[in-house]
Amino acid sequence: MALELGYSDRPRSATCADVAAELGSTSATGSEHVQKAEMKVVRAAMGEFGPRAWADPSRRSVGVRRRRQPS
Repeated sequence: MALELGYSDRPRSATCADVAAELGSTSATGSEHVQKAEMKVVRAAMGEFGPRAWADPSRRSVGVRRRRQPS
């Protein structure tokens, strides 16, 4: 639901309060739901790629700018 509302867009087009309103709950509850969902995604990614993938910069492929090597 948060995705459809635009919570993950950059810049965001929805807030946790918007998610909460859609759920019919308080802002705090909406924020809690969003955080739990985000953690599920992070844990799933870490389970698939593992913490070593993030420790080794050569294995990062998403959203990481690589520095140019001096010539």
